[in-house]
Amino acid sequence: MRRNMNQEECKALLGQNYIGRLSYLSGGHPFIVPITFYYDPDTHSITSYSSEGHKIQEMRKNTAVCLGVDEIASIANWKSVLVQGTFEELSRIDAKHMLHEFSDGVKKVIATIYGEHP
Repeated sequence: MRRNMNQEECKALLGQNYIGRLSYLSGGHPFIVPITFYYDPDTHSITSYSSEGHKIQEMRKNTAVCLGVDEIASIANWKSVLVQGTFEELSRIDAKHMLHEFSDGVKKVIATIYGEHP
């Protein structure tokens, strides 16, 4: 049965995953790349980490981004959420703090998925 997920189900799907696909624009063309992310349910924000490269350079120019996350059990049993947002680059102490939050968050999600305790 196909149906739209409600907002709480979408947040839960984000919180239970750490791999998604980031979409951004470059030269009027869409690009989609896999990323590791962490969804913070307290701030309703998504954090990821990337070194300098094409996507960072292009997101600095056009901050409109999109993140797609799927859970696919079978061809008839899947969930998908698409989040539109704005790229924000952090630096210095803010970046260091969020890198720690990102790392801890991803570890907790992985531990939950695989039945381990962080």
